Amino acid sequence: MSIFEFFDKNYLNKKRDKFFNEGNDAFKAGNYSLALDKFLNSLKVLEKQNMGQQQKNDLIVSNLFIIAHVRKEMKQFELAEQDLERAISFHSNDETIYSSLGSLKLDQRQFEQAIPIYEKIIELNALDPDGYFFRAVCMMELQRYKEAIPDFEKAFELEPKNSDVLFNIGFIYEELNEYKKAVEFYDRVIVLNNKQYEAFVNRGNCKIKLGQIGEACEDFHRAVELGDLTAQENIDQFCK
Repeated sequence: MSIFEFFDKNYLNKKRDKFFNEGNDAFKAGNYSLALDKFLNSLKVLEKQNMGQQQKNDLIVSNLFIIAHVRKEMKQFELAEQDLERAISFHSNDETIYSSLGSLKLDQRQFEQAIPIYEKIIELNALDPDGYFFRAVCMMELQRYKEAIPDFEKAFELEPKNSDVLFNIGFIYEELNEYKKAVEFYDRVIVLNNKQYEAFVNRGNCKIKLGQIGEACEDFHRAVELGDLTAQENIDQFCK
């Protein structure tokens, strides 16, 4: 490397870092438009730099990931997806990128399109509970309840302290009018987290359907104690 190449490389590194740091400061301050402009400028400088291809690809992917995150905050979903898809073209087996892409789809309620993304995550890492959990969420939102349950069960197997998984299974059984099964899962939620007032409300609703009015009212009162004031409406209606 000649002395001129050395100084040129050093200058571009400083310029790139300056843009990046300014973007980071702007993002922390909530100025997403300025942050995006700075990160894009940092990426432009990076793309002009002469360095090892693998190192360059890794840095480009990191920049694209951050840019997509900023675009998400700005609701620029389509552009954010394009950034992440470009990142995937460099790192086709990066689970983190697919996870961000799936999150974008969920934010747009594009559940059908999100399913293959979470399938890819499961393919890359069969021990990641999030792949199963969010694929199940997509199935649940699409009212494909029977398909969602095995994924939630697998997610719970991998993360047995996650009460949200059990809550969602309980919700599915409630939607299927299988109230006894739903109560069983809400019971398990409460064992894991006795502060989760939604579980008390939903369990109370199921017990109303089962004719267990007294027990239902106990659940509604507990939910109010935990801060869910909307449960008072249930008390007013059922607990005379």
